Amino acid sequence: MDDIVAIRATMENGESTYFMTYGRVHSNTDPKEIENLVLKFAPQFKTPSPVVTTEVCRSMSEATSAPLFFEGFFYFCQKVIPDGQEYFEWKRTTRTRLAEGRDIFALGPFGDGM
Repeated sequence: MDDIVAIRATMENGESTYFMTYGRVHSNTDPKEIENLVLKFAPQFKTPSPVVTTEVCRSMSEATSAPLFFEGFFYFCQKVIPDGQEYFEWKRTTRTRLAEGRDIFALGPFGDGM
């Protein structure tokens, strides 16, 4: 799994919408925690239909057609992910932020308006 991931969310109406967030803060290989967090906080975003499932995309390119893909990517690319000892503190802080529903970026498509 990559440091930044796109998540495809399938909605009740059968269509997909996308989110972006950090990928490796819970596990380097198992995407379930990130998928579950996005599913939990999806109702706070204006999606055309309720989100029923989430799946980490194999590649960011799967989400490039989403209306705010590049804005989300730019947002995350501006954030420095430290290395060395500082990485572990960043990872702990980021896990806390995700548990609060932060650092999850909705890429769209959206319902009426954004």
